[in-house]
Order: sequence, then structure tokens, then C-alpha cells
Amino acid sequence: MGGEGMQWIGMAPFLDRDHFTQNIGDGTFDHSGSLAIRAAVAAGANMTYKLLLAEGVARVLVTTEDPGRYQHTKMPNGVAVWDRSRLDEAQRVLAATRGVTVLVHDQECATEKRRKRKRGKLAQPAARVFINERICEGCGDCGRTSNCLSVQPVPTEFGRKTRIHQSSCNVDYSCLDGDCPAFMTVVPRASGGGRAGGRGDRRGRAPGPEPVVTAGSFGIRLCGVGGTGVVTVSQVLATAGLIAGWHARSLDQTGLAQKGGAVLPRPGRRQPADHRPGP
Repeated sequence: MGGEGMQWIGMAPFLDRDHFTQNIGDGTFDHSGSLAIRAAVAAGANMTYKLLLAEGVARVLVTTEDPGRYQHTKMPNGVAVWDRSRLDEAQRVLAATRGVTVLVHDQECATEKRRKRKRGKLAQPAARVFINERICEGCGDCGRTSNCLSVQPVPTEFGRKTRIHQSSCNVDYSCLDGDCPAFMTVVPRASGGGRAGGRGDRRGRAPGPEPVVTAGSFGIRLCGVGGTGVVTVSQVLATAGLIAGWHARSLDQTGLAQKGGAVLPRPGRRQPADHRPGP
């Protein structure tokens, strides 16, 4: 931390490339990232930092998902606020500006939004996006436009198509910006409550789970990717075992935090959390 972009300062004199864009989070900036920006300015580097603040840089642009929130905000001289649809344009403009420049992207983390929606702190958008696989031609324009990991290829009897992975979808709707007639939005009808069925009680509740393991020791292996809650589930299970008077041993192995990223950075390998509770 605090060394973001320093690789470019050392590499730049030996490369034909004239500009470099460096990501840096606000937490890293508050910790020690400002030192990296000051070092880049002192070195006369030609680069763009994506972060939150300016440290004597040549130009600052703000891109945001909601420009209206800046309507009554007085920005410093020379700082422009653009809609996030102009993000690529903003990066090109800053790349053409000599010296150190800063791009501030004001948008809440998608993972944090999912957490808030699950906890009832943020309204869940009603509409869901689906792709009609019979119409989809598998061109990939939706993925290039949205750059979303929930837009995934899927093999069908009609060839390779594209689908929206619903469980990981951030309901951002950016995939709709692509030029494709196969996309459709669906607004589910509000549920009218459960009905009594052959199983469960008269209020439609599902019956309790039946034990499928012996009373002796057993192990659980949880596999998943960033943002799906695997680590949280493993901790809940281990805590429940301890409360029940069991001995729980757990091992969590995590890696890249990107949604949909591998748990470990080694290609093709995913190492799950391993729990082996026992009496």
C-alpha cells in the first residue's frame, strides 16, 4: 500500500507506451496512497489515478451514476462532473492531458448494494433482465457494453448463446445498453402468500429438514466465488456447532475479491473452506 503507480514511474522511460491508468481505492488512499500520487507528481509522470482526492494534479474529472447528486454542490475550479456513460471518454481525455490526472468514479460498490438489499436497507429493483436464447445470436455485444461478469455464455441446442446469471446479477441494467433484441425485462407479480400443500403446515410453511448425517464427526466443504457469502456461511456453521457443544475446526482460503473471481489466483483451481466439526 502506498506504492500504486510506482511501477509505471520506473517503466515509463523504457516503454513506447505514453500513458498509464492506475486504480487506487479510497481506503488505500487514506492509509498511504497519497504518497504514491505525490511521488508521481514529483517524478513528472504521465498517468491517471482513479481515486477520490486531488494532490496537486493537472486535471480532475468526476464520473457518477447519478449526476443529480452534484446539482447543488460547488465543485473546485476545473473539476467537471460527467455521467458514468462517459467513463471511457473521461479516461481518453485524461490520457491526453500531460502530467498526473485523477478520475473520481462516484458509484456505490455493487457488492455493498447486494448486502444492503439482503438486509432490507436498500430497495430491490422490481424488474429482472433475461435473454431470449432463441433470439440471441451470441455476438457478445451485451458483455462488451456492460463489462458485467453476470453476462455469461451458455451452450444450447441452437449453439452458443448468452444468459444473465440471476443469482449474481447486480440489477444494474447496464447490459440493456447493448444493441440486442433478445433482451427482455420481467417484473414478477407480487406473491400472495403460501398455500397449504401436501407437506408443511396449513400456512404453507416447509417442513423442517431431516438429518442426513450420523451423530459422529463429519466434514463440510463450501466452494464459492467472491461476494457469494461462502466465508459468512462457514462462520455461521462453525458458530452453531460450538453453541451446540461440538468442536469445530475451520480453514478459510480466499483470494481475489472480484465478483465471479476465483477463490485462489491459481488458474483453474478453487479451494473451498473446509469444516470438520465433531462431538
